[in-house]
Amino acid sequence: MRTLLIATAMLLTGNLFSQHRRYFTFADTTFSPGQTHRLALQYVVARPELDSASLPCMDSVAAFLNKNKALSIEIAVHGKSTGCMAITASRSKQLADALVARGIDPKRLFPVGYGEKKPLISEQEVMRAATKEEKEYLMSLNRRTEIIIK
Repeated sequence: MRTLLIATAMLLTGNLFSQHRRYFTFADTTFSPGQTHRLALQYVVARPELDSASLPCMDSVAAFLNKNKALSIEIAVHGKSTGCMAITASRSKQLADALVARGIDPKRLFPVGYGEKKPLISEQEVMRAATKEEKEYLMSLNRRTEIIIK
């Protein structure tokens, strides 16, 4: 489990994010209902807006949805700390709006901001971390954006 989390966090870093965009597109992927995929998105710090580096990823999601018109998705945005419900809700709505702007029917999109309600790493595990850097890293694993195929 920990190896999977480390690999996932690596995908969210800047260098591997660009590789993610270059080598993977949703248009080339087949999903079935119930599957979850983590999006390598970057947001403006402490704001709901997407960073411009994330726009190609959104184009890829839109292409996937245009190719698979029978599918709907939940857009799940999670936070790493208490008090982030509003920003995760705003971010999920912003993502839905970005997909609608790319021609996706809003009836196929279910944006949800979970805040800190569904952490991958428990508070207890974060507190057991040996260094400040490791604590920040573990907390950052909870900050994620996912799509869940409906």
